[in-house]
Amino acid sequence: LGPVSTIFNLAVVLKDALFENQTEEDFKASAGPKSIATSLLDKYSRKMCPKLKHFVIFSSVSCGRGNAGQTNYGMSNSVMERICEIRHSEGLPALAVEWGAVGEVGLVADMAEDNQEVVIGGTLQQKIGNCLEILDDLLTQKKHPIVSSMVVAEKRASSSNAGTIVDTVINILGLRDLKTISLHSTLAELGMDSMMAVEIKQTLERQFEVFLTPQDIRSMTFAKLQEIGSSDDKENKADAEPKSINQVPDVGLNYLIRAVGEESSAYNSVMRIPSLCENGSTVEQPATKLQTLFVIPGLEGISSMMEPLSKNLNMQVLCLQYDIIGTATSIEEMAASHYTLIEQRLSADQEFLIVGYSFGGLIAIEVLKMLENNNRSGKLWLIDSAPQFLKMTTEIAIRGEKPQDQEIQVQLILRFLDLVWPHNKIDFINDLYQVDSWEERLNYFINKVPDDVVYSKDYQKQLLSSAYIKLKAIINYDGKPNGSLKTRALLIRPTEHVLPISEDYGLSEYFKSAVIVHFVEGNHYSILENKKTAELISQPLSPKDL
Repeated sequence: LGPVSTIFNLAVVLKDALFENQTEEDFKASAGPKSIATSLLDKYSRKMCPKLKHFVIFSSVSCGRGNAGQTNYGMSNSVMERICEIRHSEGLPALAVEWGAVGEVGLVADMAEDNQEVVIGGTLQQKIGNCLEILDDLLTQKKHPIVSSMVVAEKRASSSNAGTIVDTVINILGLRDLKTISLHSTLAELGMDSMMAVEIKQTLERQFEVFLTPQDIRSMTFAKLQEIGSSDDKENKADAEPKSINQVPDVGLNYLIRAVGEESSAYNSVMRIPSLCENGSTVEQPATKLQTLFVIPGLEGISSMMEPLSKNLNMQVLCLQYDIIGTATSIEEMAASHYTLIEQRLSADQEFLIVGYSFGGLIAIEVLKMLENNNRSGKLWLIDSAPQFLKMTTEIAIRGEKPQDQEIQVQLILRFLDLVWPHNKIDFINDLYQVDSWEERLNYFINKVPDDVVYSKDYQKQLLSSAYIKLKAIINYDGKPNGSLKTRALLIRPTEHVLPISEDYGLSEYFKSAVIVHFVEGNHYSILENKKTAELISQPLSPKDL
């Protein structure tokens, strides 16, 4: 064999997922053909290729600018670029090319449908012939080890000049014509990168008073944007009047279910989560020795969702997770097991400290009834939670033309599809409505999701079944608000809200004394990250609150 003159690394493995759903295996799979392979090529070419003229790796605009769901891919490309920079500083051949979307061949071409114009990371597809011409120029320059080549999608003058919500998003994405794309493709599928997502979120909030979560934006379609735009037009023309449940924007189950927890810890009843106490220790200590706060999480039922709150609390924080393989089917039955876990950890005269977030607030209220019946006293904080609030949110999430139980099942499966295997849902929707029972729909989902998804089939099935039971429990919850609870409760609400509901969410019907209400900057999710929320939990009640 003759001497090696040129080394190219064009390999790629995509394992896209939201950061909270990424795993170590996903990072390894993405790194293998890219950063790991490039480091080996660098190492051995130094010894075995003395006449090497070109050392070229193909990076991506996803690395240079970022792209939602591609943290692992961006990191692998970034490592390759650092290798090229080191080689270049040592006088060795090195070139990393950050390509935008490349048409005709490769991944984008494989994913494109109907030859429609696709925008990825704010770039249009670059023809392969042009790529080769540009590459020839890039290989002859030696000054810069990191270069890029892309066709930037055309933007209009300013998003602030766009008249409608649809026009505004089209402008931000740099799309030329709405007629050339599918109205049911998500913004992420149409090439929205992370910076575009932030711009869309801020613009919709500022100009249209439409508040969406990052996950909402990632799964948003132009068909849904048109609905929101039409709804806004009607509201602007109508006289101001209280909204009914059918007039409230569709918040969807993504409002209640944000993530899938780690399978390894999902079966633990109690998890100590990191806080300012004992340097973030996760080893549970007796509640009789450390001031201990019991937190009951949202519908996901996992401790990781409460860590943004716990990291700002200077006490031991124990998260009570839900039993995903248990037999409890009602709020009262779920609360009974949580009550036992709390009673086991408290001394005879010790006060309880309980936080209920979202769905967890319903459990917390029932636990409180049991604790008071046992002559216990303590404090209760409810974070954006109350029976009336949860019932309304759930009804909005599952409203549709189909029977309620069918809608719950289909919407729940579609939500989990977004979380464990982001995929085009059009085919799924039709098929899910065709089958008759929950068991059939569940098996359909389990069989459709690839085997290489990080979660086991049993765990997926248990998780979905548990979420289904909890959603039905919300709808069937009576609660008996007879104003008998003696504990002084504090409701922490976000400043961003979407429901027509009283300031205290109707909670005063459950308590002898008026519920204290505090507003904290943020929405249903970010309220947990706001330090003000932790401060309200940490500080004693002020005289005006007593």
